[in-house]
Amino acid sequence: MVDLLRRTADSGVDVKIILNGNKAIPDSFNKIEDYFKSNSAMVREFKTSGLHVMYAKIIVVDGNEAFVIGSPFKKDYWDSNEHLIPDQRRKNGEVRPVHDVSVKLKGGIIFVILSMI
Repeated sequence: MVDLLRRTADSGVDVKIILNGNKAIPDSFNKIEDYFKSNSAMVREFKTSGLHVMYAKIIVVDGNEAFVIGSPFKKDYWDSNEHLIPDQRRKNGEVRPVHDVSVKLKGGIIFVILSMI
């Protein structure tokens, strides 16, 4: 995902990334910020406190559509509809099945999201 966002920013598309900073996963913001330093993508930190993690992510595609997803942008967070534990794509059984929900949004809510960024 980050490679795609970087290439998209390099092609001239306005890319904005807001990540939560927290004590539970303190290094995620710094790694992403460093990764995007060499291009025009804007990376900002949404400060939080405590040992909680906010998994929600909003991806606005073109000003008309957006997605809200929960899974982290890691290769470990993939699954299929079958949720098979012995799937060959899992690394020696280290990655367990994941069940997550994502939402596609269209219409006026996109204006609200963009006004918050």
